[in-house]
Amino acid sequence: MIEELVSFLAYGSLMMGAASAYLTLNKLWSRKHIPDVAASISIPGTILELIPTFIFGVYYFLNTERVGVIDSIIWVLAALFTILIGSGFWVQGQRGAGVLNLVWRSVRSEGEELGNLAQSLLHPGSSRQLVELLQRLAEVDGEVSDREASLISDVAEKMNVKLTVTPRTVTDSRTKRLLNIRDALQAYLVTSPPPKNVEKLEYLIHQLNIADGHEHDDEKHAFEELRGSIRNFLDGKDETPAYRVLIAPQSEDQISRIADLLSDAQLHSDVGGRGITAGEFHTREYADTVCSEFRDLGFFCVVTDETSA
Repeated sequence: MIEELVSFLAYGSLMMGAASAYLTLNKLWSRKHIPDVAASISIPGTILELIPTFIFGVYYFLNTERVGVIDSIIWVLAALFTILIGSGFWVQGQRGAGVLNLVWRSVRSEGEELGNLAQSLLHPGSSRQLVELLQRLAEVDGEVSDREASLISDVAEKMNVKLTVTPRTVTDSRTKRLLNIRDALQAYLVTSPPPKNVEKLEYLIHQLNIADGHEHDDEKHAFEELRGSIRNFLDGKDETPAYRVLIAPQSEDQISRIADLLSDAQLHSDVGGRGITAGEFHTREYADTVCSEFRDLGFFCVVTDETSA
């Protein structure tokens, strides 16, 4: 009885998924010939959604899970159809260029839009900090791709910032990379950029994250963490972030090593012994990631929830 009910609900949800895909595509279909509609679709973002959906479809097929296969097919087709619209295939005068050329042209134009968006955030005294923030974001996954380097270098040039970013493997530790992003955002916000600029920053960060065609877990965590700081700034709040990463050094050698990792490390003592605050964060995931990195380096580290203190 229960198995039949679950099966019924599964097929019911499949119908709802198909209806959702239809309603979404139906809106686009009636406007597919409008250039601005095609330009508003992010092809790299759609590809990011397509890849895991396709992989899950293969998994369901190998495990003969019919509902999962059908659901995956629905959303794979919806993604391909969205990419076709985003390429401008139905825009008058463009079909003759070929689908692949249209897709590539759309992806390239999105990179130009990213540079224009970054330029719109320009504010006296904050241009270098903004470019450095973008650089830190590109470095967080340990690899600066060709596309990320090209985009940031283009932004720097438009903002008259003398900084050339090259494709490379980042030698800094993961801990350092994660903390660099937090510090770079704070350095930008300290310049008191206009709220209208900061409102656009969240979208800019997301677009840079997917610029190389995939979004690394560290990039996702960084995006959520930075979003918390951005929202606090826009709300005019000066609240202490909810999560604190604390390190308890076990020797003078560890204190010295922590000082090398944290430029602003300050040793404090209380009845519980000596400790160092490695950082304060808005999201538990980001705080846990930073803490786990310090543990991997041999330090005793904990995350405290300041809201329950």
